[in-house]
Amino acid sequence: MHVCAKGLYGDDVIANLNWESLRCLIAVARSGTISAASKELDLSVAAVSRRLDRLEAELNVKLLHRGPQGASVTAEGEKILRLAKAGARQFDEIERLAKELSSRDFIQPVRISATEPIAADVLAPRLPRLMRAVPDIRIELVISTENANLNMGEADIALRLADPKDDGIIARRLAAIHLGLFCSREYLAGRDPASIDLKQERLLWLNDAYGRIPENQWLTSQGLDSNVVLRSSSTRALLQAASAGSGIAMGAPSIAMAADLIEVSSEGLPSRQPWLLFHRSNKNSESHRAVRDWIVNSCVEAFGN
Repeated sequence: MHVCAKGLYGDDVIANLNWESLRCLIAVARSGTISAASKELDLSVAAVSRRLDRLEAELNVKLLHRGPQGASVTAEGEKILRLAKAGARQFDEIERLAKELSSRDFIQPVRISATEPIAADVLAPRLPRLMRAVPDIRIELVISTENANLNMGEADIALRLADPKDDGIIARRLAAIHLGLFCSREYLAGRDPASIDLKQERLLWLNDAYGRIPENQWLTSQGLDSNVVLRSSSTRALLQAASAGSGIAMGAPSIAMAADLIEVSSEGLPSRQPWLLFHRSNKNSESHRAVRDWIVNSCVEAFGN
């Protein structure tokens, strides 16, 4: 797709500016490397480089600093990028609407992006309830530790542990997740759960895939990093390891107790506030509303009020 930019006096400053080249700039700015951008756009590295070269030539502006460690946007490129992102949102709206208008015979699935424990242990077991309420519904559960970009159409609904500030996104507060520490009866070996000294125990903990989350900060503040014998981005893997008697893992009480784990002392462990996010263009969709209500009720049932 090409666009034409006009000067202040109506003359063509840039004729037939290629939108695909601007998409390449946005992708490189987001990922930090041309190779990562090429994977995101499903293009070759050479094709992305050519489009960026052409864009710089058409604009007569250096947009990127390129080096062996990656690519960074220049100060001039940042100004172009801000306008390009605004245009991207408009094109994404058009694409989203076109998909909706063309899907009269094909039922478009509602794509939900969530972390593994919410998708696998909260939503999946409660799916029959939604299907009874909306028999023709189609759901796609996307497991991810990354925040899905709803403006870019990466998901219809996202569940995050942070209140977003994205333009065009509506946020709905979900039931708070009160965390605990759990182990198997085998690991406990008859000891009183309330008497456990965590500094004398083996811990199973999240790795840094989620960044400096409150759970990891709490671990460090308690001086327990050296007690961790297993780290993983998978909460389910940690709870499975705890079920096998490997140590003490963190989790939501309803999920851990369903695995027949026993709660031990976890004073001061932070709670987390999840949010349900969706694009405002889906606000009045009956099927999307039904899915959102189902998610809210599922989280209340799993985590409490």
